[in-house]
Amino acid sequence: MKNENIQSLRQLGYKALRLGHYCQAQSHYIAALNIINSLKTDRIVDKELECDLYLDVSIVLAKQLHLLQALEYCQRSQKLAGAINDQYRLAKLLDNQGNINRLQELFQKALDSYRAALKLKLKLCKSSNLDITDTFYGLGRVYYDQSKFNDALCMYQKAKDIRLQILGDDNLEIAELYYSIGNVLAQQRKDEEALSMHKKSLNIRIKLLEKKDLEIATSYQMIGLVYMNQRKIDDALLAYQQALDIRIEMKNDSCVEIAESQVSLGDIYYERSQYKDAEAKYRIALGIYTKLLHEDNQNLYMARLFNKIGNIFFCQYQFKEALSSYQKSLNIRLHVLGKTSLDVSDSYEKIGCLYIKQVNFTDGLSMLYKSLSIRSEIVGNDSLQVADSYFNFGATYYKEEKFTDALTMFQKCVDIQIKTYRELTFDITTVNHAIATVLTGQGESHLEVALSYDKIGDVYCHQLKYIEAMSMYRKSLNIRLAQLGENNLIIAESYDNIGKIHECQHDYDSALSIYEKSLTIRLEMLGKHNLLVSKSYDDIGNVCRLLYHYPKAITAFQQSLNIQSKVLGKDKSACKNAKVSPSGSGNEDLGKKLTSMHEVIASTLRMIRLQLIDVDNIGIYRSYRNFGVVRLAGTKYENSLCLFQKSRNVRYQIWGKNRQHYYLSCRLEKNDDHSRTEYPNTLSQYQRALQTLLKNIEHVDVSVANSCDYLGNICENIYRCTDALSLYQKSLEIRQQIFGENHNLVANSYDNIGCIYCNLSKYEEAIGMFNFSLRIRQKKLTNINNMRIAECYGNIAHVKFISFCYKDSLTMFEKFLEIMSTVLDGHHISTADVYNNIGVIKYHLSDCTEALKDYQASLDIRLALLGSNHRYVADSYYNIGMAYRYERHYDKAIESLQKSVNIYTQSLRPNHRQIVDVRRIIKIMNRKYSPKTSKSKLNIISKFVGNNARQHYQDLSSTIQSSVQQADNFPAQNLFPDEIKQSTVNGEHTKVPVYNILLYLNHVYVKQLCA
Repeated sequence: MKNENIQSLRQLGYKALRLGHYCQAQSHYIAALNIINSLKTDRIVDKELECDLYLDVSIVLAKQLHLLQALEYCQRSQKLAGAINDQYRLAKLLDNQGNINRLQELFQKALDSYRAALKLKLKLCKSSNLDITDTFYGLGRVYYDQSKFNDALCMYQKAKDIRLQILGDDNLEIAELYYSIGNVLAQQRKDEEALSMHKKSLNIRIKLLEKKDLEIATSYQMIGLVYMNQRKIDDALLAYQQALDIRIEMKNDSCVEIAESQVSLGDIYYERSQYKDAEAKYRIALGIYTKLLHEDNQNLYMARLFNKIGNIFFCQYQFKEALSSYQKSLNIRLHVLGKTSLDVSDSYEKIGCLYIKQVNFTDGLSMLYKSLSIRSEIVGNDSLQVADSYFNFGATYYKEEKFTDALTMFQKCVDIQIKTYRELTFDITTVNHAIATVLTGQGESHLEVALSYDKIGDVYCHQLKYIEAMSMYRKSLNIRLAQLGENNLIIAESYDNIGKIHECQHDYDSALSIYEKSLTIRLEMLGKHNLLVSKSYDDIGNVCRLLYHYPKAITAFQQSLNIQSKVLGKDKSACKNAKVSPSGSGNEDLGKKLTSMHEVIASTLRMIRLQLIDVDNIGIYRSYRNFGVVRLAGTKYENSLCLFQKSRNVRYQIWGKNRQHYYLSCRLEKNDDHSRTEYPNTLSQYQRALQTLLKNIEHVDVSVANSCDYLGNICENIYRCTDALSLYQKSLEIRQQIFGENHNLVANSYDNIGCIYCNLSKYEEAIGMFNFSLRIRQKKLTNINNMRIAECYGNIAHVKFISFCYKDSLTMFEKFLEIMSTVLDGHHISTADVYNNIGVIKYHLSDCTEALKDYQASLDIRLALLGSNHRYVADSYYNIGMAYRYERHYDKAIESLQKSVNIYTQSLRPNHRQIVDVRRIIKIMNRKYSPKTSKSKLNIISKFVGNNARQHYQDLSSTIQSSVQQADNFPAQNLFPDEIKQSTVNGEHTKVPVYNILLYLNHVYVKQLCA
């Protein structure tokens, strides 16, 4: 009677296990064990039953990932099997022990157990026995977890061949193998073949089982995962929902499978950057796990969930909460799995990446080394997990600006990936020369390889090696197009990368075309109301602004703002990686306002990313800001000020008045104040910003250095050079403490200080700072043909020029041009600017013939890139006209100046000073340089302007700098622009260099001579 009860309880346990009711199954098995233990019998049949029950309990405990308890019951069962010398049961127990070791990630022990089981089974039965297929299946799972996909596929194939021979096609065990083979193919990124296998498995299960069965739900779950790999988010969501519906109908709301479905749905929201929805799903799953596993919180299910929740916090820059979640996950894994486990290495990797994000490179690298050591020990040096570690090392070295080391790590990652995927794509033993060629093409066509190309492209981009970066991004795009087709969100990301390079190369038309492709894909895949679509509109708006297509820019920014308002609410937005491109220089009114305003915007974005704040609502603020920039560039100051004020109001709601970020947002109104010369109000705002910043400085941190930089930039823009110098020096001190002397950020600080000294007319000190920066960059950047080095030469050339050292300036500009010609295309807008500068120097050296050649080279490039109606083209015509004027080729001079003024009238207001000046010069030439003009008078003017220009400028400089009264007594004083008056009254010749004042005064003086 008791034996019948035992068998009945055991059957109930099987049924509960089949339905996924693990606690209930465990309860039935334990009840049966209690009965048989109470019998105290020595019968063999009872010992066999007791042995089987211990195995049953061990299996159900392993299902719940209670691995130490599972191993304990397995060992009890082994002891009984050994006592009765039952080799068959010992073999099954070795299979179970191998599975537990696999879950513990003790892969070598797992392999030893399975191989011992296989050896026993081969002694007891034929090689085509079904029991042997269980061992092959177990070996395949171990190899799969080790990422040895070829070996796993081989084991699964052996098991499938035997089962097909014995059981035929329509069998659940065959379905299980199709399912497992599909998993391997999915890991190999053979998504279509994986999908085919999973659908075969699903069809068998639907045919043999009821429509609502957990195995059918599991098939839907894996089909959803394959769709996720293909970025077919909607299809994945449908498959995951089908799995969840089955599980809910079959079971109560609190079971492991339902928790798994909730996690999968959370993964979809995470991929869509819908972090709040993702966290909600993860919290539901966490509640289920907590309820089921209340007696043991040290469970791997919960560890993996804490890891995912940590990812949510990480993406929202909530680093403290992320670290807490990662630490919880690590503690559980250490308790359950020990120190040597892939899950433990994953936790170390996550914590390391978190430290690196916080610029704590020492602790971050320490964690990454721990992770790499574990992975190398467990899965070998050529595994994909090790490749992932190399990838993260490369990213870290990239942030440390150790670019050579970064490229080495990324290359190691690519080598492993290509090696792994190539072997998985074809059988290497059958390679001949023709097949090897195919292998190379196939081996380099995997999405993981594309991701590595992207990362290498990022390094080249940071080094300003745009040609190499473009090559990497193009390779990545080609792989992704071949694997995913045109309409895929990852393709849109690749287009964004390529658009970024075009933008950095000032090829704005190409950038606009690429960004529009990205927008088209996102609209088709995501619909109109998605934050990624908003980002595309932002990118398009920025490029249109740089092309002076202001109406189109405003339309794009309006679209972005509407999307964010609808998705996130009026005053809330998710923090996205906005990209603002540097503005080119233009004429003195529009170009200067646009450039300085854009620098402020870029600084604000960088500050937002670096501060450890809850950045859950920044996007709307950015859209208002973008509107303000375009309105400002269009000189619609009232609209601009209103939009910037809206931006600041949103920031106030986010941070409150007691946070430095609120006051720093005031900088967005700075240029509007500048245009109205309302300095007191602006100065007051920034003084409060500075005071708030100093109150928040508690320790040496890179974010403090960055904030000092931003405030220094503000002070520089409002002519407070002393304050700017103090802030830049504070930033330099902090960066030297954190990074040491030889770091590009330290070089940036030297550049900033050099600019201030230059504005203060302390030219020797400025040259010293720029030389410090140059030496650092020459040491850090192994390739001397680098744009950062070229920029250093450009800075030195500028200082030499305004200090009248024209020959030295010419030498520096020629070095600048030499590097630019190597790095950039010859027909590049920046190359045109350098040609123009060289022409100006030669003009001041009275070598107008050579100056005309450089002016013409600049003009040719600008015409080719910008068209005939661009203001930069007008500038070139103006310079050419002035050179012809000096050469007394008055007809050509008037012709060029007239072309210049015709273009200016299309982009500037009619009474703009540039237009007035050019027309005045043309009028003078028409009147004074007619054939009736006295040659002697022309000779006097030419001799004065040409031969005595240097002494004339120096005399004027002394006059201006000595006292305001002397400047007031100057004959042309009443013609000074207001901004020049303001700069001289303050006693600091900033932002309007003395040289520009002298040029202006010289034009006035020549005008008087010609009168």
